[in-house]
Amino acid sequence: MPRRVGAAGSGTGGLRILRLAALAVILAAGLVFGCTFFAAKEPPTPPPPAVMPMTGQAVSECLSRVQAAKSAQARPETLEDFVRYVAAAYVEPVRSRYAVAETMETAVRLAATGDAQAQRLLAGTVRDVQLQAAMAGRTFTVAQWREIYLRSGLLNQDTFVAIGGELTGPDQDRAAASDGVAPAAPSLPPLSEEEGEGE
Repeated sequence: MPRRVGAAGSGTGGLRILRLAALAVILAAGLVFGCTFFAAKEPPTPPPPAVMPMTGQAVSECLSRVQAAKSAQARPETLEDFVRYVAAAYVEPVRSRYAVAETMETAVRLAATGDAQAQRLLAGTVRDVQLQAAMAGRTFTVAQWREIYLRSGLLNQDTFVAIGGELTGPDQDRAAASDGVAPAAPSLPPLSEEEGEGE
């Protein structure tokens, strides 16, 4: 004989379907609101890069990174080569941990007061660029040095002026270039005895 399904059985099945439907609605709502919440939440803003402390350890670590970066670069020859070389060999080792502009501004300011570590950092970066150019037999006008330092990102206009980059005006610069004599490279505060012994 066929089994009869009572009213109670059909009611239980209907209740189960309603529960499943309600659960599906809850899950869908949770998914929608959850996605909306996480999409609206902005990622945290990273802290600004710090200025490199002018301590022996920090300067030594930075100059070690500079030396490693220099060894991986081909010797520059043209002005464009020097811009790329300075960016890769001197700027990136600083930028990997610190704010370049603020760090170099601090170094120039402290070096002018005789701070040995600041002078050491500048000797291994800003001054070393000039040394590499001299070793390659290249001379640049003040305008060209400005282009190398500023385009590479090692210095900004203020720090370039602070190291003496504007001692020669544009007219003098052009006159010297027409005579075949390049103006001297931007100057830096004199070396301390400690820095001079270390070079």
